[in-house]
Amino acid sequence: MTRRAFLGFGLGLWAVVICAAAASEPKWIKLPTEPYTLNNKQDAITFADAKRGWYGNGTGRVYRTDDAGASWTLIWERRGTYVRALEFADANLGFLGNIGSDYYPDVSDAQPLYVTRDGGEHWNPVTTQDGRQIKGVCAIDILKVDGKVVAVRAGGRVGGPAEMLETFDEGKTWHARDMHDVTGMILDRAGPGCLNRIPVSISGA
Repeated sequence: MTRRAFLGFGLGLWAVVICAAAASEPKWIKLPTEPYTLNNKQDAITFADAKRGWYGNGTGRVYRTDDAGASWTLIWERRGTYVRALEFADANLGFLGNIGSDYYPDVSDAQPLYVTRDGGEHWNPVTTQDGRQIKGVCAIDILKVDGKVVAVRAGGRVGGPAEMLETFDEGKTWHARDMHDVTGMILDRAGPGCLNRIPVSISGA
């Protein structure tokens, strides 16, 4: 092989490598979802694995995908609910936080937290065993150790009051905590375990 042919081969191979690397780089693709309208933010999204995920919005609707986001199906709807937070421990056990009434127009649902055990098909309201019911939820955090759920905490809300619900038995029993001595409000969690390692993602004192 001549020097010129060798150089040409080398440049061609380098071009193939560059093109292959560019093709494998992560990129964003706009998915076919419900269009955004005023007070209808897609405000919560979560995935249990690479295929199954959920998102919720300000009109009280929850959508699920089982094909990594290629398609989304409406699986639950409750008028007057504002889905502000969603977290799933696995493909079936999940928690939904509602921002609560007296904050956004047309949000009348006063129930702050719901739990599902069938992948979001049905949601049941959470009741507390002690402490008063909190106003609303803006953040949910699930703490797992060796694959087992050991704690779930749901806090809120934007604009206050700062309150939290917590469970240590996968959502069977719940306890309420007043957090106003720590912060003025509890917002989105900053990363896994944040609500389980107080202080949380907070704002305003």
